[in-house]
This record gives sequence, C-alpha cells and structure tokens, in this order.
Amino acid sequence: MSLPQGIYVLDCLGKYNIHRFMNLLSGLGVVHAVLHDDDDNKDEHQELNQLISDSKNAELTHSVVTIPKDLENLLGVTAPGSLHRKPQHLLHCYTTNQIDNAKLNSFCDMVQSCFAAAGVNP
Repeated sequence: MSLPQGIYVLDCLGKYNIHRFMNLLSGLGVVHAVLHDDDDNKDEHQELNQLISDSKNAELTHSVVTIPKDLENLLGVTAPGSLHRKPQHLLHCYTTNQIDNAKLNSFCDMVQSCFAAAGVNP
C-alpha cells in the first residue's frame, strides 16, 4: 500500500501528545485522522482515550480509530524491551517476516478506514 499524494503519517511520540497535535492541525486548518492503541482503557489510558475523542474537530478530524489493546497484540508480535523502541521493533518484525499476512492486512484495513472517512481512496 502506498500513500496517496498529500498524505503524511505523523508520529506524535506517544498517546500523551495526540490531542496536542489534533489541536495544532485543527488550528492550522489541516484535515486529519487519528489511529491509536486503546491500551485496554487501563489506568490513565481511559482518560487519555477520552481526551483524544474530545479533541475531535467536527470539520477537520475525519476519524479517530482505536486499535484494541495495542498494535503488537493486533499484529501478534512481542512488545519491545523498551517502549521508546516500539517503531523500530515493529519495523524489524515486519522486515524479518514475523507478522502474519492476515494480521498485517487487518492493520492495513484500519489504516485505510482512516482514509475512507476523509474521502480519500488510496
């Protein structure tokens, strides 16, 4: 899957910053969608997930999609030894064929649902 022209994937460096980026993008008039782990709504994550949902801009936030539990669970891979290594760990798992194709397709469907909500057909 390649990204359509004009689409950018923004790493917010963790769930704690998503609402800030949503507010910034909305303030700049940028259409956006959000995809994040729900972390089983445990501990502070329930409050963070609600903050992200409450940060939606009616005109500019086209969707907020949550991954049940976390991306590692969805893809069937082990969690990284250190959370700040999550992106590199997932890329390693992908490039070394440690992710089942059906699970990878499920993730791709979630990503595409963000585009569909924005009226973009990748």
